[in-house]
Amino acid sequence: MDEFVSRQMQIIEQEQWIIDGNYHNSMQLRFCGADLVIYLVAGRFTCLCRVLRRLRQDRPDIPDFLEDRFDWQFIKYVWNFPKNGPDRIMQLHTEFPGTPFVTIKGKSQLNKLLEDFNEQHR
Repeated sequence: MDEFVSRQMQIIEQEQWIIDGNYHNSMQLRFCGADLVIYLVAGRFTCLCRVLRRLRQDRPDIPDFLEDRFDWQFIKYVWNFPKNGPDRIMQLHTEFPGTPFVTIKGKSQLNKLLEDFNEQHR
């Protein structure tokens, strides 16, 4: 088991956690342990621009054991995700029907979700 998956398992064992990303090797673990899965759908160009923008920034959110660097394999993965990724996510959604699942398409749906969340937690 690689270190990334091992660390994610440690996080999932905690009472509260948020994990961002679609790392496939640990996605089943996250679905199994999640109180809620939020699937953010974004277009290729949006995702690619965000990846490239993040590469230019300091990233205090990245753990020490991960290196944030330009990687053509990752760029290819991001570009092909709309074709290959959603099937895996939907398969896991089917495998874990007890885990609440929300699909967010676009900023207006995301803003609505955040507004609802903030109202419930005041």
